[in-house]
Amino acid sequence: MSSIDISARNALRPTPPTPHPLTLPLQAVSHEIWETKYRLTDTQGQVVDSTLEHTIDRVARALAEVEASDQIEYWHQQFLWALKNGATPAGRILSNVGAEAFRPATSKINCT
Repeated sequence: MSSIDISARNALRPTPPTPHPLTLPLQAVSHEIWETKYRLTDTQGQVVDSTLEHTIDRVARALAEVEASDQIEYWHQQFLWALKNGATPAGRILSNVGAEAFRPATSKINCT
């Protein structure tokens, strides 16, 4: 059995698919739900997530932050791709992950 050195093993790692912008416009009711339930605002009510893309990026980045430091960007891109291509986190996840500076006392567990 031959051994594969680290650089060869890393070369075998799949490259994340290229993320693309959301292609379907939100329906008015979907936008209203995002705006009232999931869009991040600060403690004064000022908008932090100015677009749905910002919300998706916030969640993807926060999910990736728990990985080893040299893997964070790789996983950020993986989560970003998944979220832009149909993965839908539970409401508390979408609302609270990556929002700790603005919502420190909220739960990320969906069923509490």
